[in-house]
Amino acid sequence: MTDSLTLESSVEPIGHGPARLTVLNPVAEQDDRRFTVSPRLKDLAGKPVGLAWNRKPGGNVARARVAQHLRERFPEVNLVEFDDDIPFGPETIERIIDECDAVIGTTADCGACSSWLAHDMIEIEKSGIPVVMITARAFVDDAEMSMHAYGMPDLPIAVFEGEEFTSQPDAAIHDLVDPMIDDLVAKLSSIE
Repeated sequence: MTDSLTLESSVEPIGHGPARLTVLNPVAEQDDRRFTVSPRLKDLAGKPVGLAWNRKPGGNVARARVAQHLRERFPEVNLVEFDDDIPFGPETIERIIDECDAVIGTTADCGACSSWLAHDMIEIEKSGIPVVMITARAFVDDAEMSMHAYGMPDLPIAVFEGEEFTSQPDAAIHDLVDPMIDDLVAKLSSIE
C-alpha cells in the first residue's frame, strides 16, 4: 500500500521551519495476479537440476546433502549449484532459468529469507521451470504468506522439522534433510 500519514508540528525548531514526520504503511501491496505452478518433470534422470542456495548459514550443508541423495538415486542427474545473496540478483535468476530443468531452493528458515526465497523461486517457476523450496516448519506460515502475496500460493515446499539450519552442526542438518528427500523428488516430478 502507499497509504501514509503526514503529521506537522506546531513547534518550530530554530531556523528550520515546522517539523514534519511522514509515517508510511509497511505492508506490501498485494499482487492480485495468480500464477500456476509449472508442469512437473517425468523424472530427474539425465536432467540439469539447480541447487540454489541463498547463503543462509547451514543451507550449503543442506544443499550438499540433497546433492548426495540425488546422485545416489539418479546417477545421470546433472546438478548445477548456484548461490547468491538474499534476494538473488536478476543475473542469477536468468542463469538458473537458462541452465536448469528443475530447481531446489534453500533455505527458508527466517522471516526475510523465507519471503525472498519464495520471491526468487516464484520468478523461476513463472518461467516454466519447476521448483521446490526447502522450508523450516517454524517458517511455513511466513513462506505461505509470501507465496500468496507474490501470486503463487501453491508453490511447492518441502518442510524440515525444525526452526533453522543456522546454528546446527552438519550431522543435525543431515538428520533434518534426510526425511525430505522423497518429498523433494516427488514435488519436482509430479503434482501432488
